[in-house]
Amino acid sequence: MFDVGCVLVNFNSGALCVSAVKSLLAQRFAGREGAQGTLQIVVVDNASPEDQHALLEPLAALGVEVIFHDVNLGYGGGINLGAARLDAEYLLLANPDILVLPGALDALVRRLAADARVGAAGPRGFLDAERFILLPPNDLPTLALHAVESLGRVHCGVARRTARRRSRRFFAAWRARQALDKAMVSGFAMLVRAQLARQLGPFDPGFPFYFEDADLCRRIRRAGYRLVLEPRAEMIHFFDQSARSVRAEVLEKYAVSRAYYYRKHYGAAGFRLYRAFDGYAARRGPAAEGWRFCAVEDLGDAAEPPLLAVPGGAREHVVEIATDPAFLFCGGHLGAGASVTLPRAAWDALEATRWYVRVLDARDLTILRCVTFQKTRPRAAPPTFEEFQALAAPSAGEAAP
Repeated sequence: MFDVGCVLVNFNSGALCVSAVKSLLAQRFAGREGAQGTLQIVVVDNASPEDQHALLEPLAALGVEVIFHDVNLGYGGGINLGAARLDAEYLLLANPDILVLPGALDALVRRLAADARVGAAGPRGFLDAERFILLPPNDLPTLALHAVESLGRVHCGVARRTARRRSRRFFAAWRARQALDKAMVSGFAMLVRAQLARQLGPFDPGFPFYFEDADLCRRIRRAGYRLVLEPRAEMIHFFDQSARSVRAEVLEKYAVSRAYYYRKHYGAAGFRLYRAFDGYAARRGPAAEGWRFCAVEDLGDAAEPPLLAVPGGAREHVVEIATDPAFLFCGGHLGAGASVTLPRAAWDALEATRWYVRVLDARDLTILRCVTFQKTRPRAAPPTFEEFQALAAPSAGEAAP
């Protein structure tokens, strides 16, 4: 039996999957009885429309089992297929577009080994290779949260209170130095006890894409286990790399999964409420624009990252960045100083679309400034594992004597 088994589900992202595998193989972590940890990896290609054989077949030489499946089972179904081939104490269920940073697997394994009540642990995530933009800690979807977020798209007062509560939750996770109990950890990478994972599925194949991680987290907690965000485990998630190649199909599957989730966990009556709040926001939101509870400055088109002055001078601040003007799902950066701008790797990681950025005072999360701009430069390809290692290595002037 291996100490950790990892399954990666690939869909049109073979080059990224290879980098993810290499970053996993570079991990050193504690195994049973003080021995060096052992790792088993299975890659499932989920009937990628683009031929992935030339990219993935060489992984066999690294000891990785690669399964080319002729049917797209969805993310959850692909994970389940790969998990059935693993023989390990812990299972790492992960997207293919990740880079696992040194010490991440060790921190996750130690967290589960130290407390039998922890059923799953997730890492701190970053969007870009310079680790400038922190990924949002996922909120567990609930009917109550859906209600206030829907109402907030229409009513400014609700939007203001919802945004403030969300900023507090995200800020607490972004600045955490110790393990943090959460109602949900993100499915882009979660380490789960293998026995528990097999008992639960791990994923419900009824979700074609998205929400399968929220559903699993609910079932883990229902089984009496805790979920933990382990900030000492750090990974980069080059968000949305597989989904962007089939955007229309993904949006359809998202809608199906979302409806299935609320019907499954709230029954017929709860599902009707979900639909009612959804419909209310769709009918009234675009006209009312409840999210406009603070002034938004339009910076126009931007080929290069704008330099933003921070009102009030040099102080600790929180930068939130999102494609949603309501900032319900946003990345963040903790910084200080009289101005802020995105470094090149962070800028390159952003899609060419409209972005919203706001700066908050870290002391009380007061909104200091909010801007929007249209990024015109296309998103750059994420670095390979080798390119990331070169980027992360200290320069000659920084090297230790």
